[in-house]
Amino acid sequence: MFGDELFSLLKLDLFPRDNTLPKSLYEAKTIVKQLGLNYNSIHACYNGCVLFRGELRGATSCPKCKRSRFIEMLDTIPFKVLRHFPLIPRLK
Repeated sequence: MFGDELFSLLKLDLFPRDNTLPKSLYEAKTIVKQLGLNYNSIHACYNGCVLFRGELRGATSCPKCKRSRFIEMLDTIPFKVLRHFPLIPRLK
């Protein structure tokens, strides 16, 4: 996995020997989630017409430009994803 390779590269070359950098991307995501810094993923139209949420959550194509929501041949991977970081939980 690319993320794990990045962490090992950072750990070996960038930071001092006794650092506490996570060993993998999974471990880093777990730490971020425990701190309450998680985010919501919302699929978006390739052209930016709409967000696929609410009543459009189950749609497979954009109602405005008719472009597919997902990458061709991979009906589970969206073209664009908006990552929303909720502000109120962070302020609490």
